[in-house]
Amino acid sequence: MAPEWPPAPPKGYRKHEPKSTQPWFVTATLFCWLIGVLVAVPALVVSVHDPDTAVRIVREVLQPDTADEWTAYIVWLIGTFAVLLVGHESLHALAGRWFGLRTAFQFEYHHPLSWSPEIVTYGGFQSRSQLLAIALAPLIILTPVSIVVLVWSQHLWMIASAAVLALGNSAGAVGDLASVWTFWDLPDGELIYHDSEGRRQYYTPMNEEK
Repeated sequence: MAPEWPPAPPKGYRKHEPKSTQPWFVTATLFCWLIGVLVAVPALVVSVHDPDTAVRIVREVLQPDTADEWTAYIVWLIGTFAVLLVGHESLHALAGRWFGLRTAFQFEYHHPLSWSPEIVTYGGFQSRSQLLAIALAPLIILTPVSIVVLVWSQHLWMIASAAVLALGNSAGAVGDLASVWTFWDLPDGELIYHDSEGRRQYYTPMNEEK
């Protein structure tokens, strides 16, 4: 028998449907974030190491010529993006588990240019602070670790890998940051319930206005 959806409100709460339209200034801020990430990570490589190192990375890592170089490049590319994907989503899952929630993997697909993997945390009522921590976990853990490796490593392939991880994780956090705005804008005391299919229901304290 399928569980009741949406679940009955906890005592002292009622169902709540917050505004779903993202303000223009949030969209503009996220766009600026994305552009900033695309500029900042290459600039960090140049400033921390030197322009010659950046040129060598482009020539020796990103511009394969021979069959062996192409093989190494493809293996590196697949491996780096696998680490990025698994690392990013695993940190969401670990943060959810920290709060005693269950996790499920989903793959959102709308068309070839609109698809994304995601971790759903479910199995309990989640507070705003918990949702913020879960949403921001990859950005505040994986990106700084990648930057540390980028700064301290002297190996071209390691520098390139760290740069891709820092850039990809920070750029890929745009959706997480959009969720942060949604959660931050909720009334005090708001609770959210997810199910394993990704459905979401909001609950607000009885004394909160609509």
